[in-house]
Amino acid sequence: MIFVPRKTVLPLSFTSFRGIYEAEPPTMSKRLSIAEFKERATAKFGGKFGYDRVGFIHSKEPVEIYCPDHGYFTQLPHLHLRSKYGCPKCGGTGKKTTADFVKEAKAIHGDRYGYDKTHYVNSKTAVTVTCQEHGDFHIAPCKHTSGRKQGCPECARLERNESSRMSKGEFIRKAIVIHGDRYSYDKVEYTGYQNPVTITCSKHGDFQKSPSNHLSKTNPQGCPKCKVRASRKTTEQFVAEARVIHADRYDYSLVKYRGNKLPVEIFCPTHGAFEQEAKSHLHGHGCPDCAGVAPRTTEDFITEAREVWGDKYYYAKVDYVSNNEKVIITCRDHGDFMQRPHSHLIGYEGCSKCHGRGKTDMATFIEEATEKHDGKFDYSEVAFDSIDSEITIICPIHGRFRQKAKNHLRSGCPDCGGSRRLTTEEFIEKARGVHGDLYDYSRTRYLRANDNVEIHCPYHGPFHQRASHHLGRSGCPICRQSRGEFRVEQVLKRLGVGFEQQKRFPDCRNVNELPFDFFVGDRGVIEFHGEQHFWPVDFGKGESDPAPVSKRDQIKERYCREKGIPMLIVRFDEIDDVEAIVKRFVAKLRA
Repeated sequence: MIFVPRKTVLPLSFTSFRGIYEAEPPTMSKRLSIAEFKERATAKFGGKFGYDRVGFIHSKEPVEIYCPDHGYFTQLPHLHLRSKYGCPKCGGTGKKTTADFVKEAKAIHGDRYGYDKTHYVNSKTAVTVTCQEHGDFHIAPCKHTSGRKQGCPECARLERNESSRMSKGEFIRKAIVIHGDRYSYDKVEYTGYQNPVTITCSKHGDFQKSPSNHLSKTNPQGCPKCKVRASRKTTEQFVAEARVIHADRYDYSLVKYRGNKLPVEIFCPTHGAFEQEAKSHLHGHGCPDCAGVAPRTTEDFITEAREVWGDKYYYAKVDYVSNNEKVIITCRDHGDFMQRPHSHLIGYEGCSKCHGRGKTDMATFIEEATEKHDGKFDYSEVAFDSIDSEITIICPIHGRFRQKAKNHLRSGCPDCGGSRRLTTEEFIEKARGVHGDLYDYSRTRYLRANDNVEIHCPYHGPFHQRASHHLGRSGCPICRQSRGEFRVEQVLKRLGVGFEQQKRFPDCRNVNELPFDFFVGDRGVIEFHGEQHFWPVDFGKGESDPAPVSKRDQIKERYCREKGIPMLIVRFDEIDDVEAIVKRFVAKLRA
């Protein structure tokens, strides 16, 4: 599929021809003036921030704002006006440093580990941590400070060995030390540290839990229903939190709190009662009339949707109520489907059948699984509700095992070796089987399939990538982008089309003139967008910031619209379809 990045809102003249648009001067909806933005921002934050570098206001382009504590930062105008703190660092959302990570880790693990060799890059890139008993080990920061709060693997191995020799009586004694008399263990049949046992909660009855989770030193788990009830906020708690944020501005006597994502009724002394998502209110949002933002109507939603999707969908059956109440949208190819307005307007979710995300029934699942595994497994005991269901599968070698349906379409019986953890040497051997001798793995340390590993590209230096992605044929992101441009070039040559690479127009510039990948037939332009155009990509020095790339993309796209230059954007994940995509674009240019 040809893709115009959905971070860019296209004018209504955007056609349905998969990513190609004939540009016209866009019609702009009413927007804030600089003076209005400064006035509202100053009123919201009490004059804390400086706006001397704000030279324009556009909802899709960031502005520079000065924080007296942290200096200049960039932020989208509408996000600044909705933000609770204004400055990301003031709100604690700035990029985490090594010191931040170490402080967080020590709060969880105490003085058990040393962090002198730790260098924090991001949450998934492994760091070096020192165990006082077993020395250095490597672990992803997110595994060390969240989830199960994992630590030294050798300590964990010894603990498992000790636990494997535990008797039923020892398990119950340890459980009572941790949980007191909250649970009854009369129904426990202890067969192993990882095998679930039946525990009885005095309030909610029986539940299943593995001894390892029930006795965990960092996160001992108990009755799941008690956990849900304990974590559910009361109306009084919501009101107390809301008053901390909004002081006495609103009357909360009408509030009935039922959940973070459900609306509550709030009374504004100026404009009366209004409904708002509870979470949004605690994030600093208030009365929409006070903020000068009228509630969205059905017509507003349809207009915004067409700016994102062009004329791909029909909206005749839409009855807009709120951002989270589903509406009926009609796909030209597959008919009606239901979707939340918020999901539809962010541009990543449209018709699920167009994207191959339709629901899978049991017959379809068994057919796909049989084809995937060449008829190896017996599915006679499968009870299937959805692709997320955990099902029973029979292996001809190892017997029954439980697995999520969606995971089974990627892997098989764990005892056959499908889920055994690779060593670093085995990972490198598999990687060379996929990529040959292209990459250097001398600094690679493999932990788990979903953790990042460091790989060295001979052309572009070190980069970090999820291990499973690398074995799935992903490689250096810069090389991938270059390969995409190379493929576009080869297709244009085969079609006999004249083109100029890295074409620059004197009046299309950020600071300097911006290059286009291909200027085709003196009429249209083609851009190939690598991964770094859409999200942060780690090239070995931490994750790159996509904001500057995004800004340059927006300038070029706006230039083409204003000048009437047809433009084709090909995404990195469409590299295998380049020939067909480019042929269609060239045919349109020649028409």
